[in-house]
Formats: sequence, structure tokens, C-alpha cells
Amino acid sequence: MTGTLDDDLDKSLSGDEPELGGDNRPVPRITTGREPVLGGAALRQHLLDLLVSGDLEVQQRALFALAVRQDVRAVDGLLELLAGDDEFLRGWAARALGQIGDRRAVDPLIAALSDPSLWVRQGVTAALAELKDPRAVGPLISTLGADDRYIYSLGALAAIGEPAVEALIEALDNPNTRVRLGAANALGEIGDVRAVGPLIRLLNDRSGHVRREAAKSLRRIGTPHALAAAEVWQQQSAGHVKPTRIQPPD
Repeated sequence: MTGTLDDDLDKSLSGDEPELGGDNRPVPRITTGREPVLGGAALRQHLLDLLVSGDLEVQQRALFALAVRQDVRAVDGLLELLAGDDEFLRGWAARALGQIGDRRAVDPLIAALSDPSLWVRQGVTAALAELKDPRAVGPLISTLGADDRYIYSLGALAAIGEPAVEALIEALDNPNTRVRLGAANALGEIGDVRAVGPLIRLLNDRSGHVRREAAKSLRRIGTPHALAAAEVWQQQSAGHVKPTRIQPPD
């Protein structure tokens, strides 16, 4: 049986042709979480032993192997990597923390939204989408104004869902056009009827892009008032009726 656990560890961490990151460094295999657990409890204990091996590369590989298995015992080590100097490892640590789902990671991930690396920021946003913690709502809304994170933050807010609705409604009044646009989009994805009145008012926004997004979101929500307001906006935009200020029902 000599070497069996090490062989299993190698198989769980890398294939014959490892996927490469943007800087040609092997990507830790943490993306599926559905591969069979090789070695069962014995391998899991072996991975834990490797965390104190003294070999930094071995420790990192063991952390990511535990993350694949959603083992919370990897969290402390991954948080250390998230705060470390290696951009590559910070990004993968963020993604692994999202995969594990431990709430201890929420505040460090929120802090990492300002990481100087786009790779890391995208990983952090993806992790917050997995965790769906309301504490991330405000910080995520604040990132909607950034071109490089708009789509990622939008997806995370939609994933958080109902707890994000009130803050997103407030964001419809944000002076940043991109924030208003993202908030309208996310509210449509969530589909909460509380957003109908605020989205109807947004049909009068100074930005045509925002007005269009508000109409799309109203159609997604699909209540009678929402659909009627979206239709009035459509008719006005097409020049079929005289433009007037569109108001939500009393």
C-alpha cells in the first residue's frame, strides 16, 4: 500500500494535462467538486497532515484538495492565502472559500473586493455569490460602478436575492448611471414586487439605457401594473403617444 495515498492526492489535484492560468501556472482543480473522493477518510486525514508539512507548495495543494471536498478545516489556511502576496493564490483561495461556503469567509472576502488584482476581485465576487450573505449587499452595490466588475457584482446581487431588494431600490437613486442600471437589472432578476413602483419611476430616468433596463425588469416581474407601465414607456419611446411622466399607481 506504500505510496497509495500520495498517488491518490496527485490524481485529485492534477490531470495528465493540467489547465493553465493566464500566467501559465497550473490552476488548482477546485472547479467541479463532483469527482469521487479518492481514499475516503484516510485521504482526508492525509491532506490534514500535509497542512503542517512545512512544505509551502504541498500545503497549498492540500488546501485546494480539501476545498474540493468542501472541508471547513481548509478555511483558516485559505484565508491566509487570501491575505497573502501571491495574486494567483489569492484568486483561487477566494473561489475555494466560496465553494466551501463557510460564513467566516464573508468579511475577509468583502475586504478583498478592493484587491488591486482583477483576477482576485472577480474570484471574490464569485465567492460572495456562492455565500449569498446579506452583509455583502452594500459593498457589492458600490462596485456596480466599476466596468471591470459590473457583470460579476450583478450576478452576486441577484444570487443573494430578497435580502438585497431594499438596498437595490435605494441604489436606483444613485448618481452613478452604471449603478442605477445594475440595480434595475438585479431587481428584475430577483423579481420582487416591491421593486415595481421604484422601477416605474425609473422609466423617467435621464439615461436612456437606464429607462430601457427599468422597462425590461418590469416585464420580468410581470405584475399588471409593471406590464402596463412598461407598455406605456414602449409606446412613448416609439413615438406613438405623447411623452409624459410615467407614475406608479397610488
